[in-house]
This record gives sequence, C-alpha cells and structure tokens, in this order.
Amino acid sequence: GNNNAKLVQEIDDAMLNLYKPKSFIGSKSVEVEYDKQFETACLVLLQKTGANANNLTTLQFYNSMQVIKKQAETELKYTKKKRN
Repeated sequence: GNNNAKLVQEIDDAMLNLYKPKSFIGSKSVEVEYDKQFETACLVLLQKTGANANNLTTLQFYNSMQVIKKQAETELKYTKKKRN
C-alpha cells in the first residue's frame, strides 16, 4: 500500500551516477580505443610468435595472447627475484 516511487527514483539516480557514460564520438571514443588495443595486440603477437593475427582463428588469437601474457608475468617475476 505504500508508494515508493520517490525512493525508487532516488536509488535509480544514485546507481546511474556511479558510472560515467562512455564516449562514442571522436578520437578517444570507445570504438577507436578498442581498435587501437586490437592493433597493438596484433603487433605483440607478430613480435612474439611471428604469426599474422589475420590468419588465426579467434581461439588461436586469444590463446596466443594468453600464453604471451603468462610468459611476460613469469619474466617479470624472474626479473624481480634476480634484482633482490
């Protein structure tokens, strides 16, 4: 029997203010940044494996990137241990 519309609106407003909207216009747009990150990943893949990302399946691409990331983490740990 209670009208909670005002409370619900306040909660909705608070939740919406927690997240900044992403930009889809200009050189800093989400799409442009995503494309740049993909191109960077392709270059890393080419440098580390010699594989052309355009010739890989999606599974091969992501698995290769995961292996490269694990190798980089291992190298970083080894470098830190060596310094100490």
